[in-house]
Amino acid sequence: MANHRPALIALVAGEVKITKAGKESYLATSGGYADIRREKVQLLLETVERSQEINVGRAEAALERAKRQLSSEDGDLDYIKARGSFSRALTRLQVAGRK
Repeated sequence: MANHRPALIALVAGEVKITKAGKESYLATSGGYADIRREKVQLLLETVERSQEINVGRAEAALERAKRQLSSEDGDLDYIKARGSFSRALTRLQVAGRK
């Protein structure tokens, strides 16, 4: 994977797939940056969890909390924070299913 076009890219919550020696593994991340150089790509991530390390019960509870917050008519709701919580929980559940 050489000859990349150099760039620095902001990442949101999502899934990272790593293939090493023909074996795939998956990570959940809450965001960060991809530092792309000519000969390599380096990820600078806020948080990272391997699929087998994710506590599904906690992720499901976080998703339900975020859904309640987003559907609330509370005027004090921090929508951006609740949307981020929703996105992170959903990502964790999707990656946990890839064990």
